[in-house]
Amino acid sequence: MNLSLLVIRAKDLEENLKFYSQLCMVFKKEKHGAGPVHYSSTFSGMVFEIYPCRDKESPTNNRLGFKFKKSEPNYSGIEQWAQEVAESSYLDPMGIEYYIVLDPDHRKVEVGFER
Repeated sequence: MNLSLLVIRAKDLEENLKFYSQLCMVFKKEKHGAGPVHYSSTFSGMVFEIYPCRDKESPTNNRLGFKFKKSEPNYSGIEQWAQEVAESSYLDPMGIEYYIVLDPDHRKVEVGFER
């Protein structure tokens, strides 16, 4: 089984778009029927979408994780960005360095880099 869709709700759609674009995701603006304008990115066989919060809805305290390989384009640029904005970091037993960053809605996002 593979994860195929992840949708997050955002208080500020544009700020979240900027944040997740730093991870080299390419988004397209979408609107389905009477639904809200939102952003969608497809990578690794998965769709990641950022939707605006509905009235009086708040983003949940989800935690997201993204892992990068040295062979991926922009690896060092993404790693430098993560180091600069990290709240904390840790090294797992497999040698993957993780930086914990906060998105604009204060969700914890783990950004990992294989060594």
